[in-house]
Amino acid sequence: MNTGGIASASGRGEAAHTHLHGYSLLVFVYDKRDDAKSRTGRLDIQHTIFVEQERTGDFQTTSGLRRLIENNAKSHFDASVDACLLLANVGAAGPTEAEVFTSLDATARETHMGLAGQDLVADIDTYRRLHHLEGLCPYQWRSGVKHDCASVMEMQPDEKGILRHKLGEAVTIEPDYVYPLLKCPDLANGRSQPERFVLISQRRVGEDTADIAQAAPRTWAYLNAHSERFKARRSSIYTDRAPFALFGIGDYAFAPWKVAVSGLHRHPRFVLVPPVSKRPVLFDDTCYYLAFAGEGEAHVVADILNSPACRSFLDALMFPDSKRPVTVELLQRLNLSAIAEEAGLAERWRRLQRVDYARSETAPQLELVMETSQSARMPRAAGKARATRPKPPGANHVP
Repeated sequence: MNTGGIASASGRGEAAHTHLHGYSLLVFVYDKRDDAKSRTGRLDIQHTIFVEQERTGDFQTTSGLRRLIENNAKSHFDASVDACLLLANVGAAGPTEAEVFTSLDATARETHMGLAGQDLVADIDTYRRLHHLEGLCPYQWRSGVKHDCASVMEMQPDEKGILRHKLGEAVTIEPDYVYPLLKCPDLANGRSQPERFVLISQRRVGEDTADIAQAAPRTWAYLNAHSERFKARRSSIYTDRAPFALFGIGDYAFAPWKVAVSGLHRHPRFVLVPPVSKRPVLFDDTCYYLAFAGEGEAHVVADILNSPACRSFLDALMFPDSKRPVTVELLQRLNLSAIAEEAGLAERWRRLQRVDYARSETAPQLELVMETSQSARMPRAAGKARATRPKPPGANHVP
């Protein structure tokens, strides 16, 4: 005689939803007798117990992970972001790739990320198909002006056309130090006509600001009236700098034509930005841009960057849920010549006038790393070495 118990899983409710939280259980306690001669058995059920799914380990583990991921990233990780569950098999070599699912309930992957050389890309399948579009951009991407004092430095005209800063105070300063300004939401929505303005206290990093006192006394008085706000800037990059110092500023910032993109939006949109009232448009430090002396070259480059081929390649590289999906380092990986070929724009790219032009010394501006006196170290493309930057075909780019 065999006696004992056996647990049998039984779906409760609609079978299509049982994977969400596990299964309810029916537990049978039975007395089993076998007859070897007749090769038969008798099973007498002694007890039957129903265990609701909420009491099973499977349910409690899954629902606990759910609460952790959906609600408690802040309490567990002290970060106001979505969390995720990472499953990894260790102890054996395998592909440097991972499937990504939208939720614990998903049965099909959303994307397939992996390493390309030494770089992690969001969609390894698309990257392999378009990897020939990677290289080294012939232009230097720049980040916008960084001042960390928007309440004073940025302003908008009211209904009467009077400039007011974010605190509501009317601003009456010399116009030579005021420039049109575009920010991330403007570029993400394709706007090239600014509604804001920014006060620019330097034309290059490290420039002495004391000259403003003579050249623009109202501007100097305005800056000094708000000096405590500048002193309260937390970033260490302003330490031992001139009063009211800026970063992300140089001759390139005052070029008349720009092609700009938001760094904070997951769907890059490259906007052709013309001068406004003969004044160059500037950007805040959440934007990236290329500077051009003429419209023609800027227009061609904007069309190449907005092509479906370029967008698909960027989508493969980017992690859209990151804080800043678009970076200078990512943009420098765009091989504009190859993208132009892929997009059917090669002839326009080749028609750009080829003449030599003087190039001032440039330096990296990778996210918050601003200009120095050293020469640039260009970002390395995945798995490929690049010793020099290709020469752009046009004469109008402002380095």
